[in-house]
Amino acid sequence: MSQSYNQRLTDTVHQLIWNNVIEKYIAKLMITVPVLGWPVIRDVVLYLADKYLVEPLLLFMVTLGVNLNIDSINAEAYKAYGLEARKMIGAQESGVWNPIDREEFRRAAKKLINITLRS
Repeated sequence: MSQSYNQRLTDTVHQLIWNNVIEKYIAKLMITVPVLGWPVIRDVVLYLADKYLVEPLLLFMVTLGVNLNIDSINAEAYKAYGLEARKMIGAQESGVWNPIDREEFRRAAKKLINITLRS
């Protein structure tokens, strides 16, 4: 079964963090404390570093990225909604609502309420 785009991206970032950051520090740690480089102990150290350091860091980064994406989408949607709402307030004073303006207002409100993530 093929992986989803998000899973491939997550795996790639995981590998980048491991190869470029964690692996170098673990290699220095194993030189400093030679016992950690012994065959069985080395495997345990690598597993623990991945399980309790890399995976939580990756989860934090993914969560932060999703939240920033939602915030930016929400801010854009709210700004668009505000512009359309001001038009509709003006139209209420005259008592005539232009069907095109009404539809734009509905679209802006729908985008504000139904936030969807873009890839």
